[in-house]
Amino acid sequence: MKKVLLTGFAPFGGENVNPSWLAVSQLPDIPGLEIVKRELPVSFYGAAKQLAGLMDEIQPDYVVSVGQAAGRKAVTPELVAINLMSGTDADGVSMEDAKIAIGGENALFSTLPVNEMVEAAKQAGVPAQRSLSAGAYVCNCVMYTALCYAKLRKIPAKCGFIHVPMIPEQTQEKPIPSLPLEEITKALEAMLACL
Repeated sequence: MKKVLLTGFAPFGGENVNPSWLAVSQLPDIPGLEIVKRELPVSFYGAAKQLAGLMDEIQPDYVVSVGQAAGRKAVTPELVAINLMSGTDADGVSMEDAKIAIGGENALFSTLPVNEMVEAAKQAGVPAQRSLSAGAYVCNCVMYTALCYAKLRKIPAKCGFIHVPMIPEQTQEKPIPSLPLEEITKALEAMLACL
């Protein structure tokens, strides 16, 4: 049985919920996969340190992290992570074009079957598309950290990241696209079944 480390994020930015963790936490069992679910803080250093520790502890075959991307209309697996941090995290730590790994590669590609995952979600009836930018916030930091750490420590885990839209409860008074939590969960289930 393949072991999957599946992470979502805690709420941030004044929100009471984070659809990434809600979807991860309610994901049903998937045949052939042992899924270990963990919540990460929206913290550049905190999330990266926690993820590296979990990779050492769990020794997963796959590391799949999930995060919220306000404004997106579809569930979007990321193709590329960049060695860059920008923004202010939930700990109040501000970064402006800082390197995640000094001397690390400028960009790392997902080692998950991104295109296959997109098609699986579409087949399940959920809007999905490949994304070429995980941004430069904590989501990107987590994706880059997983890929970089797996390479450095010679951990044979395939790693990647999936962004999900906000849910309707978060956007009632905002003109921002959203997707029901059940749809997001259905997409994740279909995508993980590709592993």
